[in-house]
Amino acid sequence: SDPFPQFATKPPKELGGTSASLMVYVEDVDAVVEQAIGAGATLEREVEDQFWGDRFGVVQDPFGHTWTIATHIEDVSPEEMQKRSEEWAAQMAGAQA
Repeated sequence: SDPFPQFATKPPKELGGTSASLMVYVEDVDAVVEQAIGAGATLEREVEDQFWGDRFGVVQDPFGHTWTIATHIEDVSPEEMQKRSEEWAAQMAGAQA
């Protein structure tokens, strides 16, 4: 909702940051992220498939709150998760070089 100056809490944009974020699972992450952008949210992270089996993206609403929105797309075994995690870490290390 809109900020209420009569209360002690302040919105993230007024504070210059946020100490919390929300993560919600939805049926269609792509549609929900597009709907959020259409309602005034800013895209913080493109919607992409993740190695742990979710497809997710991140938006910031007009008040400055961060929302991670996800759809679970596959179950990943512990062994496959380890393998994918190591591959992801290697990609991130290579990108920073």
